[in-house]
Amino acid sequence: MSNIKDQIFIRAIHEAGHGILCHYLGVIPQELTIAEEKDGGFGESITPLDYFTFENATLSIDQKTKSIAMVYIAGREAILKIKPDAIECQNFDYDYAQARNCLSALASNDEEMKSLLQSLEKEVGEIFGQADRWRGVEKLAEELIEKKNLHWKDAKAILQQMLLRPRFRIS
Repeated sequence: MSNIKDQIFIRAIHEAGHGILCHYLGVIPQELTIAEEKDGGFGESITPLDYFTFENATLSIDQKTKSIAMVYIAGREAILKIKPDAIECQNFDYDYAQARNCLSALASNDEEMKSLLQSLEKEVGEIFGQADRWRGVEKLAEELIEKKNLHWKDAKAILQQMLLRPRFRIS
C-alpha cells in the first residue's frame, strides 16, 4: 500500500472509530470526513464539543461528558486495533486532549483523570472487540475512503442496515 493510501486508510479507520461510538452512545455529530484540506492534511470528523447533541435527552451530565470523551478516544483506539505503530507517525493528540478536557470536571486530580481515561479506553476497546461493532468501523471506513464525507444521517443509515443497535447509556 502506498504511503498516501496508507494515510487515508488510517484516517478513515480513525474517523470511523469516532462514528461507531457516536452511534453506540447516541451522540449526534454533523458528519464524518476525511476530506483533504488545502495544506494536504485531513479535516476533523466530528463537530466541536459545544455542538454535540444526544438521542437520549435523559442522560445525566456525567454520562454525556463520558460519552463525548469516549467518542474522542475512539479514533485513537480504532487505529491501535489495526496498526499499533501508526500512532507514532500520526498526530492524534488533539482528540486525547479533547477527551481530557471533557473529563476535567469529573476528575479532581491527575490520578483520577488517569483512572477515568483508562476505564473509558478499556470500555472503547471492549466495544471494538465485538465483531459486529468492528465490522461497522470497517464499513464506515470503506464508505469514507470512497466518498470522503458522510453526513451523519447517511452514516447512521449504514449502521442501521447492519442492524447495529445503539446503547445510549454508559455507567
